[in-house]
Amino acid sequence: MRNNFVFTLLLTAVLFSACEEQMVIIPEFVDECSDKVLLIEELTGVSCPNCPRGAAVLQEILDLYPGKVVAYSVHGDFLAEPKSNSKFDFRSAQGKEIEDFLRPWRGKPAATVDRMPFPDLLETGFTNDNINEWLTMVENRCRTPKTLDVQITSDYDETTRIANIAITTTGVIPTEQQLLLNVVITESHIIDVQDAGSDGIIEEYEHNHAMRAKLSQLRGDALTNQLDIDQSITRNYTYTVPDDSNGEYIAENMEVVAYITEGGQDKGPVVQAAQAHLD
Repeated sequence: MRNNFVFTLLLTAVLFSACEEQMVIIPEFVDECSDKVLLIEELTGVSCPNCPRGAAVLQEILDLYPGKVVAYSVHGDFLAEPKSNSKFDFRSAQGKEIEDFLRPWRGKPAATVDRMPFPDLLETGFTNDNINEWLTMVENRCRTPKTLDVQITSDYDETTRIANIAITTTGVIPTEQQLLLNVVITESHIIDVQDAGSDGIIEEYEHNHAMRAKLSQLRGDALTNQLDIDQSITRNYTYTVPDDSNGEYIAENMEVVAYITEGGQDKGPVVQAAQAHLD
């Protein structure tokens, strides 16, 4: 009897141990990216029912790679018309030009990373079939070595609502190729309606990274054909913030996005990007 009792105790202990919750060890995220800053250009729209999903994934990427990825969102023409109860119209002639320039087909949300091609995707890396591919595109591109540096300074006058912006590009390694400078103004924390498909119309949706203006030409402004190590080139821009009495164009919510593209190709690729607050 005693042996049976001991055997029962041992069996109970084994079974109890097997049922204990085991600690799951989640590997710590390791950022293996270089110092290069990537650019995500997102095509979105107020009347795009799937675009809130795209915006959520974009924000997850920005949170995962702070300081390594900057973005701006283009409300061009397709699926961007305001709803009947919209307060604002995010569309612009410049936004339509950029959308037509970048978009390989009509589909939103869509995004490209540094305007680079990737396997199984279209020429410039756009995808709206699987939004989760956006992160894969970032992971593939972020190990690219930095070849130049971009710094932004902005001096904003609250009285005149004029911002004087200086973009300085400095060589990290010798570069002999045509470089183009692109400068975009964005605004975040804009509350307005958004079509969310099966979830209906979201009355107070937060629109972020919305492109409000492009200060450079569509394909970028000519910068240089050669840049040596530690050589710096500065270009200056001026932007007047429209009146904010209706709840948009709030300077403290606006940012400057600058990026350098290779001019030898029609659409990039993007060599380096940077971002800074407007005010």
